[in-house]
Amino acid sequence: MARVLVVDDEDAYRECLRVALGREGHEVRTAENSHEAMACTQGFSPDVLVVDWMLRESISGVELSKALHQANPNLVTVVISGYSRQRVEAQWGKAERFAVIEKPFDLDDICDAVERAWRARKPDPS
Repeated sequence: MARVLVVDDEDAYRECLRVALGREGHEVRTAENSHEAMACTQGFSPDVLVVDWMLRESISGVELSKALHQANPNLVTVVISGYSRQRVEAQWGKAERFAVIEKPFDLDDICDAVERAWRARKPDPS
């Protein structure tokens, strides 16, 4: 299954996603902000990034996704946000983004989005 990095500044979302995605068989790491996320990727190369669009006290989910994508071009991003999907898509663009899921979300929907994102990523050339 996929290696998933969940980055959200809300404890409840991080914990729910860690448990739900773990039950699906994914290897899940979590981070509260971009600094923790960058540290988390030392020795852990995620296949899928699940990131909140608006992170407090750190760079945005957009900037984090772009930084991680530069280091790992096969990374696929699923964005979660309290804002409407249309607003996020209009401001984020399509680059590196696989799906946008609005908060509050159904855990089945996010698990499905992660599974689809993992299967849709580019094959590793090595």
